[in-house]
Formats: sequence, structure tokens, C-alpha cells
Amino acid sequence: MLRVAADAGGPVDARRLAGMALDATDGARRVQAIVRDLSSFARPEFRTGAPVDLLRSIEAAASLARNELRFRARLELQLSPLPALVASGGGLSQVFLNLLINAAQSIPEGHPDENSVRVRTQLAGDEVQVEVSDSGRGIPREHMDRLFDPFFSTRQPGGGAGLGLAIVHRIVTEHGGRITASSEPGRGSRFTVHLPLVAQEHAAEVAADQPPPSVGPGLGSEPPQILLVDDEPLLLRALSRVLRREGYLVHTADTAQAAQRLLGGGARFDALLLDLMMPDMLGTDLHAWLQEQHPDQAARVIFVTGGSFTPAASEHLERSGSRVLAKPVSPAELLRSLAELLG
Repeated sequence: MLRVAADAGGPVDARRLAGMALDATDGARRVQAIVRDLSSFARPEFRTGAPVDLLRSIEAAASLARNELRFRARLELQLSPLPALVASGGGLSQVFLNLLINAAQSIPEGHPDENSVRVRTQLAGDEVQVEVSDSGRGIPREHMDRLFDPFFSTRQPGGGAGLGLAIVHRIVTEHGGRITASSEPGRGSRFTVHLPLVAQEHAAEVAADQPPPSVGPGLGSEPPQILLVDDEPLLLRALSRVLRREGYLVHTADTAQAAQRLLGGGARFDALLLDLMMPDMLGTDLHAWLQEQHPDQAARVIFVTGGSFTPAASEHLERSGSRVLAKPVSPAELLRSLAELLG
């Protein structure tokens, strides 16, 4: 067995070192999540001027939440047809993702067939309602009045910064809506997002001013080719499904170095979506390499970020003027950004 000398107290075996490394990695991810939440909470406003397919925003959030749900509960989507809303697709995707993650984490792992998380949509008068319910442990009555307070959390220490529902509340109210909650300890919770309907004539007028989220001309006669670079397999799969459904040819790389090898070997793409923060190489470092080696490809980059920035990355983004999409990425915003880039 491999052993290395400890600073004090004798040798440390490889298994212990591996455990320490996993703890450090988990801690780093928690810090990253807290920074991302703080960044979202501090953001003054969302752009809410585009028609959004609410069902696509829900489906995008569900795709991202499936890994959290798979060992805890069945995900049931009961999605009735809805009219387009003039809203922020990315903001609403974040609302539904936070609600789904909260629902999942209220259910212990181990018995997914015995538990469920349900998303249901309906029209009710002059509003759209999206209900997220679960069969989890429920919320104590004394906590109900503080659910949407920043930094309030019912989880164990280390389980979150207590910003998720506060962010949800802020995004919903910025859209002119409201969110209600009910719960029965031991039997689950229900959160309902109420969003006002926008007159269809107004939604059509707004849609006419937006670039169509359609396939652009590309570098050749074939459908445009997109390279997705991200170290999160679930996100790669979700974005790939969206783009392939719209007719794009999609290639993926799970590290910046893998993308670098592709590009260095002569591969060319109509658009490149780069994760900003990756463990082997920052997306901005890959972009800087592209600017030097393949400037035509550097001009076709869209960055995707969870909200964490190093000072160098922030400076590079400002200097390059590249497009930036915030995670979770809504299909509508992704397709609109690609249409703008390729159009």
C-alpha cells in the first residue's frame, strides 16, 4: 500500500489522502455554490423583455435536477399547454431549478419508487400557475413565515446558504408574480408560482423584435456545428438535446484540454460554448489561446458560467466583449444567443 510521510503523527495511507481530497473538493463546490447564489441574489434585475416558452424553461430545469432526484423520488411532469410569457427565460429556469432541488433534498435517498416530486402547470383566470410539490419531510409550521428570508435555512449546517428561496421570491416578484407555500410536516410541501398573463398581442409584438432562435448559416452548407465544452456531464447532455432538436450538429468536450486538442487538430465550429470555470483550464484561458492561434474561432465563443469569477477571468470577459450566459441556461436564451452569433 502506498504511504507518504505525515508532518506529524506517522504515515498517511493513500485512502486517507483520497478522502481528504474528496472533502476538499466537496468544500470547494459548496463555496462555489454559495458564491453563485450570492451573485444571483445581488444582481439588481433580470432582462424581462422576450417571449418565453414556460414549458421549455421547466423542462430545462428538470433536466438539470434529474441527477439530484434520481435516488430520491420519481419526477412527474404534468404540463398543460401555456401561452408565451414576456419574461426572463433564464430567471424562470432558475426559479424552477431551485424549487426542484429543494423538493429533492426534502426526501432522503434510497427509496425513489416510494416518493415523488411533481410539477404541474395550469391557467387560472388571468395568471399562469406552476406548482412544485413533493412527498418529503415537510416544513415545521414555525418556519413557514420565514421561508423566503435571505440566509434562513431549515437544513443542517453546511447544507446551503439559505438563499435559494429568497432568490426564487425575488425573481418571481420582479416578474409581477407571487409565490405561495403550504406544507404538512411528514407529508410533503407545495410551492406555487403565480405569474400574470401578458396579452397575446403584446407577446407577438415583442417576438417580432427578437432574433428568431433558428439555425444560422454556419461555416458551410451543412447545419451549423456547435462545440460544447463543460465538465458537467448532465449539462452537456441537456444542452445537446436542446440543440440537436433544433437541427444543430453538436460536438462535446468535457475538458478544456480536450477541446484544445480538437481545435489544434483542425476542427472548426460555427459556435463554441465554453464553461468559464473548469478544473483543468479556465474557459478564458482557452479563449486566450484561441485568440492567439485561431482568432476566427475565438470570435465565435459564448461563455457559460455558474457565477464564479476570478479577477483575471472577469478582466478577460470585459476585454473580449464575448457573450455570457448564466447557468442554468434556458433553451430560449441559448437559441437566441446562437441566432445572434450566427445571423
